[in-house]
Amino acid sequence: MTAIYRQDLITYIYCSHATPAMQPDDMSKIIQLSEKHNPQLEVTGLLTYGGGMFLQWLEGPHHAVHELMGWIRKDPRHECILQLHSASGLDNRLYPNWSMELVAPHDIQNVLEQAAERADSTRHAEAISLLLQLFDEGALAPLKQSAC
Repeated sequence: MTAIYRQDLITYIYCSHATPAMQPDDMSKIIQLSEKHNPQLEVTGLLTYGGGMFLQWLEGPHHAVHELMGWIRKDPRHECILQLHSASGLDNRLYPNWSMELVAPHDIQNVLEQAAERADSTRHAEAISLLLQLFDEGALAPLKQSAC
């Protein structure tokens, strides 16, 4: 990946609801497209889907992440997109080797807890803490329920 200036590296975390346009084989298509296009955009992160809800952690250059979010907002499979966290001016990525890692809903809390252990940025730690709190409070319950 090309070097990104510190002020340009951002993290953007959102959740959204799936629409009836979301089909069972769409997740594999989304990941394939992400693995193809995200390296060109210098975007990395993770995606989980379950219980009719998406949760995605994006990191990369400001312009690329916002361009990608523009595509997601136009995607007929998403509705009610809610930004959960955004941070700019980061020194590093939390998921530098994941062009877009699909994380099973029953694994997402464990993945976040492991990331918290290696997070060397206060802003990454804050984002992870927020997501874990949302799981504990039930706001992201549809993701948990899909593990059953």
